[in-house]
Amino acid sequence: MRHISLIAAILGICVLFLLLNLSAKNVDNIDNLKVKERVILEGVVDGEKIGNNYNSFNIGNVSVRCYCKDSFNGKNTSVNGYVEEYNGKRDVRALTISVIE
Repeated sequence: MRHISLIAAILGICVLFLLLNLSAKNVDNIDNLKVKERVILEGVVDGEKIGNNYNSFNIGNVSVRCYCKDSFNGKNTSVNGYVEEYNGKRDVRALTISVIE
């Protein structure tokens, strides 16, 4: 019985891992995308605002939020994240941010 439970748990973890790593869309605008849809943004960071627990900045006309302490203002970056909506405004919550040299 333990072996069956272990196999089921491992399969469940693998399925969750695959769902998290579904391919993301490279986009410039998020208005027509669904909430929780994975996206990739690339461009220069502008208008960075640093808060207590998170940073907020723009790439093009898309607002991005990250829970990080690093400053990316003026840097060419690639952001992998997903679309969120709060009070009728959409933004991207960053999962990973990479600086493009």
